[in-house]
Amino acid sequence: MKVPLSWLTEYVTLPYSTDEIAKTLVLAGIEVDAIEFTGGSFSGVVTGEVIESSPHPNADRLTVAKVSDGNEIFQVVCGASNCRPGIKVAFAKIGACLQDEKGSFKIKKGKLRDVESFGMLCSASELGMGASSEGILELPKDTPLGIDVSSLYGDTIFSLSLTPNLGHCMSVYGIARELAAFFQIPLKPILVDRVTETGKPGIEPFVEDKNLCPYYRSKEVRSVVVGPSSDALKEKIELSGLRSINNVVDIANYVMLATGQPLHFFDLNEIKGSSIFISPCDKDSSVVTLDGSAKTIPQGTTVIRDEEKILAVGGIIGCLQGSVTEKTTDILIEAAVFDPASIRRASKALSLKTDASARFERGVDPGALATALELAAKLLVKEAKASSVSVDFTGAMPPVPVKKIVCRTKKVRDLLGVSLSTGEISELLAQLQIVTESEQEGSITLLVPSYRNDIKEEIDLVEEVARLYGFNNLPKSRGRHISSILPDEPVFLCENKARNLLLQEGLQEMLTCDLISPSSAEVAGEREDPGIELITVLQSKSADYSVMRPSLLPGLLTALKHNLDRQNKTVAGFEVGRIHFKQDGNFTERPSIAVILSGLSTPYHHDPKPREVDFFDLKGIVENLLESFSLPKVEFEVSHLKTFQSGRQAKVFSKKTFLGVIGEIHPFTLQKLDISGRVYCAELDLQMIESLKSNAISVKPLPLYPSSERDWTISVSKETKVGDILSDIRRSAPALLENVFLIGVFENEKIGTDRKNVTFRFSYRDTEKTIDSATVETIHTNLLQKVAQKLGNCIL
Repeated sequence: MKVPLSWLTEYVTLPYSTDEIAKTLVLAGIEVDAIEFTGGSFSGVVTGEVIESSPHPNADRLTVAKVSDGNEIFQVVCGASNCRPGIKVAFAKIGACLQDEKGSFKIKKGKLRDVESFGMLCSASELGMGASSEGILELPKDTPLGIDVSSLYGDTIFSLSLTPNLGHCMSVYGIARELAAFFQIPLKPILVDRVTETGKPGIEPFVEDKNLCPYYRSKEVRSVVVGPSSDALKEKIELSGLRSINNVVDIANYVMLATGQPLHFFDLNEIKGSSIFISPCDKDSSVVTLDGSAKTIPQGTTVIRDEEKILAVGGIIGCLQGSVTEKTTDILIEAAVFDPASIRRASKALSLKTDASARFERGVDPGALATALELAAKLLVKEAKASSVSVDFTGAMPPVPVKKIVCRTKKVRDLLGVSLSTGEISELLAQLQIVTESEQEGSITLLVPSYRNDIKEEIDLVEEVARLYGFNNLPKSRGRHISSILPDEPVFLCENKARNLLLQEGLQEMLTCDLISPSSAEVAGEREDPGIELITVLQSKSADYSVMRPSLLPGLLTALKHNLDRQNKTVAGFEVGRIHFKQDGNFTERPSIAVILSGLSTPYHHDPKPREVDFFDLKGIVENLLESFSLPKVEFEVSHLKTFQSGRQAKVFSKKTFLGVIGEIHPFTLQKLDISGRVYCAELDLQMIESLKSNAISVKPLPLYPSSERDWTISVSKETKVGDILSDIRRSAPALLENVFLIGVFENEKIGTDRKNVTFRFSYRDTEKTIDSATVETIHTNLLQKVAQKLGNCIL
């Protein structure tokens, strides 16, 4: 929601800086997403007046104008059709700086069709102050000449995000009310001069289900003239993020933005009969809505209809039939309160969310209907030249209920940790127009205004006291440790340990949704278990959230795509979460760990230069993780899963128990997700890791004697697996072999296109004494001969 500061100041005086206002809104629980400053990115543009204009001698669509800035008169060639003597304009002199899509540019002396031009007359869009570019900007007639245009058109726009409980803040007046309470300054009421009402309404509304629409008022306005809005009205609508349509539509939007009460305008002459009916739709019905799309209204949805047709979907959107057009002269104004739950269901069923439905879903103030109608009628008389206004039709509307809630002083003190008296609590809540009806010993009976739909019980009042007192002013006490006789869940402890270990690896934790689309589920790695089925959600929000994730990989790939689209090319992340699937008719939920790598392995540096991550970076992370859990005999075996690239994938086992898979995602899979570059992923079964982990800690003394190292380079077939060679070495290892490492793999045409050289480093150590070179040579030579015999086709 966008709220202009200039509009706020109509209701509350704010002698505070923009930062102070934003900070106060955040403390009030209203998130400030952004602060925009309008007025256009231009300089050197002053107010001027067209003294005279004449047709261009060499161009039919151009005009030669004489423009005065109050001191001098300039000749300007203009192409706008509304360039005429007597109007005040925005005049960009030579040297003025403007901005367009390509960047900034300066106004220079020019010549158009052999006629010199000493400047430019600007449209609103050229100054960045509106979407319209039809004609030059016409300033008010009383505008002084020669002043900077940016001083006339400048405002501060707060972009706000509201949680579902803040329906009372979905208006300019609602935000002003919050600021008045927190700054403890007076709030100006919305004053509406009542227009003269003549005659009774000719259309009688009938509400057939009071549960769906408890409050409904209407008013008839005749002889309106539909046309462009005034500059003041248009500016407020556009600064608030909406598009100006015409004066009638803009008035409806203005009232909604100002008061939070959505209105709907019907063409009175298009309504058949003398009655309209507000009732649930008795069957599925097809209509064309105001946005021009065909919709099927489900049975049971609240609609407004006349004797022949549906005029609107209650609280959501109007239909083309009965809508206001340029030919409309008479209007029926609707102001109502609809049931939030029914609006939410209908909006979801129609896949349609509007500004009106967003407000009705959160709940609107039944006490503001009369004010909204009066304000709309006044504006229609002023902006659309309406000649007559009927009295309101209220029907048998129930009175607005008065909410009385008792708040105990002790409850406030216990929950907030602040010793507040009864009087102090009353004063704080009075700032929000929550009036004290009576005080008893230790409690207060409070009257809650009708616009606060979110306050329903005592705890809500305690929260309001905390907001006004200031969450940042509440005392912070140290938490007390309370031990339980119940042990922690092992998988929970395992999850926390895995999370900390992966953070130490330099990965960033990601959180993705448990619900995914069926197409995303196809990217999930294949499981070893047979008979796996997807779990489909019965009442999904949409197809994109219709199945439970059988793997963490789809969510991580989606997060990667989101980062790549925003030029974040290097991603190293992980997720610890649950996966869900159906096996042999049983629903299963298993904890899992997934890791994703893409981009560079290290930050940019001149030496060494950064390189792309590879399979072994991922393998190293997985090995470190599993080693930290002390898993027995971890092995990697070649796999052939379609999700991963052939030759760059492996299954992970511990004591022949399948733990998961690692590898490079297949390019075909990435192509479907529109992801470029190499992406490496791993997914492990955390439940199996927890079942196999060992809590035993083994230690050994630091070696007292030095080691002796030997390198060995062997030429083998390209098909020979390095892991198999390492296994053969370890199986034949003598007692003095402390460790063996792979230190290099070399491929070159000189050694053969079908061969590779592999270099290992052996470390020998005797824990009893210093090992001599002759002994090392003997045992090293014997070991190499044994391994070479097992390998067969190799060259030492």
